[in-house]
Amino acid sequence: MMFEEFMACEEVVRQDERWQAAMRLRGVEDFSLAMIDPWASGFTGPEDHPRERRLARPLTFVRTSPQDNGYARPVEGLIVTVDLDTMRVIDVVDHGVVPLPTQAGNYYPELMTGPGNVPSFTEAREPMKPIAITQPEGRSFSVDGHAISWANWRLRIGFTPREGLVLHEMGYVDKGVLRPVLHRVSLAEMYVPYGDPSETHWNKNVFDEGEYGLGWLANSLELGCDCLGEIHYFDAHVNDQDGQPVRIGNAICMHEEDASIGWKHTDFRTDRAEVRRNRRLVLSFIPRSATTSTASTGTSTSTARSSSRSSSPASCRPVPSSPAGSPTSARSSRLGCSRPTTSTTSASAWTCGSTATPTTSTRSSRWQSRPARRTRAATRGAPSGGT
Repeated sequence: MMFEEFMACEEVVRQDERWQAAMRLRGVEDFSLAMIDPWASGFTGPEDHPRERRLARPLTFVRTSPQDNGYARPVEGLIVTVDLDTMRVIDVVDHGVVPLPTQAGNYYPELMTGPGNVPSFTEAREPMKPIAITQPEGRSFSVDGHAISWANWRLRIGFTPREGLVLHEMGYVDKGVLRPVLHRVSLAEMYVPYGDPSETHWNKNVFDEGEYGLGWLANSLELGCDCLGEIHYFDAHVNDQDGQPVRIGNAICMHEEDASIGWKHTDFRTDRAEVRRNRRLVLSFIPRSATTSTASTGTSTSTARSSSRSSSPASCRPVPSSPAGSPTSARSSRLGCSRPTTSTTSASAWTCGSTATPTTSTRSSRWQSRPARRTRAATRGAPSGGT
């Protein structure tokens, strides 16, 4: 189902008199606030075979205002069937009126504190302190077209309308020899079997890639905190229903992440510790379907000694990482992330503060007790073990 068909299907249902009559029975008069999502039809019999016709069975939801979360108010029992080839409503079945939910389910910061919202909030959570990720000496990866080199890893990236991000010819340079690891890797499908036997939902058996295509649903990651650090963006190109090219700017972002400790060993006799930290290379694209946004990432990990550590505050806006006018200045930026005071830690928000509860480490108290353990070990005449 193409994007143009998705939007045309919604409008043709909105104009159908049978659908309008069913909505009036539910107390809805302002049809502009109705959200009509063209779901793939499922299979009810031979007449639904794709050789005969291409069908959609849209589901309806109702907003109370243009910014309201309409998915909190589903219209139950109303089934519409649309022929996508002729773009015509061929059937409307109403299994009976189910009252619309009366409470809102908003997640936008300015709406989630409204009366009766579920879940209920009186105010947005206080923002955490800004966090900045910087690489004073620049990035550790290099890009040549779609070819990427990072540490000992080599790979190429691609993009398809169905799958979105695709990784090709991933290999690892081992003692001067490139060892192939993966020839081609992508998200093969995203399948959601709802398993609800009721009249409205029994046919909701979604194949998001095969029926809609995740590639052309990709967000443009131009601003916000989709990626942090020294970022490199890649555009993607898909086609519309007439076969014409469509550019999706900044469809893929690539950056490095510190991924905690890879390994550590301490010689208990000399008290010398050796540490290796993990570094991750992350390639991300985020498709959005009607009800969900799914972050799809590909990662490679390398363990190495870090040459420097640095951090400084930054706001969530692009800062050029190359001189103005240079070939890479428009394609790369350095983003820090500070959450505005009105933001929340909702997964749907553009901000990206952690929702984890800080914990207090007991490392210091255990370390302070080490001399006592050594004394006890010495009295036994032998060390009790290494760390």
